[in-house]
Amino acid sequence: MAQTLARNNDFTDEQKRGDFDAFAPMAARGMYSFACRSDAPRGVGYYLVAVPSVPIHIDNLSASIAQVVRRTVLRVDLSKVFAIEKGDIASS
Repeated sequence: MAQTLARNNDFTDEQKRGDFDAFAPMAARGMYSFACRSDAPRGVGYYLVAVPSVPIHIDNLSASIAQVVRRTVLRVDLSKVFAIEKGDIASS
């Protein structure tokens, strides 16, 4: 199911523009796409790359992908943020 994509226009360098090309296929399937900041410690500092026009609900993912997605618990609404920082990630 192809979907129209919006992209984060706050790209400041070539790598971030390239990230859109790499992450757009996930957004086309309904998933918000974030990439990690290269200037932040691993696991901290993700920025929005591509937005699905119609987000997919976790119940519509395959069981194996849904299992991985359920391990990530965020304190933010992905439809309302442009970045995810350490404090946005809930500890499990």
